[in-house]
Amino acid sequence: MSVCVGAIAAVVGTGVPAEAASASPPVRYAGLDGCVCAPWKLWVRGGGVIALPGARVFSANGQRAPLALSPNGRHVAYFRLRDGALVVREVATGEMRAVPGVTWSNAIRAARVELSPGGWYAVLSIGWKHWILDTRSGESIPVPLGLRPWSFSPDARFVLMVDDTFQAGIYSMSPFAERGHVPVGGALGPDGETVAYFTPRDAGVRLWNVPTGGIPRLDAVAVPAGRTPTRMRWNGEGRLDLQTVTPRRIRKGGGTRYIWYRIDQESGRTERLGGFVVPGSVHNPIVVGLTP
Repeated sequence: MSVCVGAIAAVVGTGVPAEAASASPPVRYAGLDGCVCAPWKLWVRGGGVIALPGARVFSANGQRAPLALSPNGRHVAYFRLRDGALVVREVATGEMRAVPGVTWSNAIRAARVELSPGGWYAVLSIGWKHWILDTRSGESIPVPLGLRPWSFSPDARFVLMVDDTFQAGIYSMSPFAERGHVPVGGALGPDGETVAYFTPRDAGVRLWNVPTGGIPRLDAVAVPAGRTPTRMRWNGEGRLDLQTVTPRRIRKGGGTRYIWYRIDQESGRTERLGGFVVPGSVHNPIVVGLTP
């Protein structure tokens, strides 16, 4: 998997260099600002913008090169221009590490990359093949054929994988072994035993318990009226958050509004946590959060 390519010209632009972002709050979304030739940028909570001039923007034939955000918005992964290394950067400190044994090449020009919470693991996908990479040691775990990683538990001790019919299995990471089945894919909880998933037509959210093979709540948690659910994520304390999207005309070019809600698993109520808008001028937006 370690294949190098020749040097290419760096893409530069305006913005705060990522190396100087020592006190940056978590990222809300990433993208290309104004035109598809701009460097990758990160939009952080509070209105700041961080430029990543050292990140590869394009693959081949104008295809977007992979960039990934961790579900909590604290880490970003990309292929570095100067040496082709796949790197994981902690946004708040600027600390960066290269994933051993993985460098850019034409063989992986159509690759996709995703990050686990905390940035400990990266999922590298090429076509129908997937690998889970330990970003510190470089250890590579090939994903069983017919499965693809869908979500990690908040501590990344477990990963949920889905097949083509969206049936799911839960695997422990150390050692890598299957430990249970789920009839639906979704966001894997902190215990590696609870899965939150969207009901048919995305009308609500349900929870599935693996050991009992049952549903903890009989009634689905309703999605707030007029909202379309897009993402869910668990935090380390076992709290479940739901993200919704609402297309909204902001100015010429349009834009999209995202809102996060906290779900009370006992009462089924939702509490708004906050939201943000991705302007229509941002190309290839990547929004933080799991995507079941």
